[in-house]
Amino acid sequence: MRIGLRVVAVASVLAASVAGAQRPHTQLGLGLDWLRQTGSLPDSVDRRKGLAIRIQATVPWKRYVGFRVEGDYVQVQYKRAGDNGSIGISETNIALGGYLRAFIPRGESMHPYALAGSIISVRASCDLDNAFASTGFVRCQQGEDFLIGWGAGAGVQFGNWLGVKWFTEMRIMGKSTAASGGNLLALSFGAGM
Repeated sequence: MRIGLRVVAVASVLAASVAGAQRPHTQLGLGLDWLRQTGSLPDSVDRRKGLAIRIQATVPWKRYVGFRVEGDYVQVQYKRAGDNGSIGISETNIALGGYLRAFIPRGESMHPYALAGSIISVRASCDLDNAFASTGFVRCQQGEDFLIGWGAGAGVQFGNWLGVKWFTEMRIMGKSTAASGGNLLALSFGAGM
């Protein structure tokens, strides 16, 4: 009888550990974004494009729905018309986003998902990119320093390869507080654990 109880106890512990291992958990990830503005825009508003590195955390909520919180560091370079011709501008931006993430499990190898949420973008610095001018902090005269907007998109997460889960996605992001400036298209590639 005691041996039977021990076997049942060991089997219960093993079953609980297997069920716990299959339970969704928070996934941390790192992504590289390529950002481009849609439409033809004058150089005074043709901003917030470039390469971004993104740190993200995806938190499960329900069986097929979760949240994603992310932070981006964006490096931007563009030209602006000046008194002596075209002036190169080197700008950095910091963005924070919060998304609702819905996905459809399709086995272990591939998980398509959709994203929708809001973003906040802050201009961190703006420098002249001119060898003949003194470089230093220059306040950008045109465009907003603080933007609030929205983002939506879709992606695919692939199963484990080299111990990490890889993803690729595409998002469109708009700026609700900007009078002009168009939308951003973001193509992303990254990995998470």
